[in-house]
Amino acid sequence: MLTFKKAIKSAETTLHELQKGAEDIQLEEAILDENNGYYAITFSYFLKRGSSKHQAGEGLKELAFLMSNRKVYKTFLIDEEDGSFKGLRNYEMA
Repeated sequence: MLTFKKAIKSAETTLHELQKGAEDIQLEEAILDENNGYYAITFSYFLKRGSSKHQAGEGLKELAFLMSNRKVYKTFLIDEEDGSFKGLRNYEMA
């Protein structure tokens, strides 16, 4: 069986492959779902929507810059035996 550390690394590698603009990636949760045979690894990260040419300034410019980024939470499903990527779902906050 795969270790948590390897499952998390597999999920992070997949995240980088699927979300090229992901920044400030944080591990939020790691759970082994033995009934379904996978690890559920949740990350939060920021996705930039605007151009990277924009920089924070004062007033409305700064607000527009901050709003061009959004925080995303995704759960990556990793096979508990071989570490392969099985799927992706939106993270549901309690």
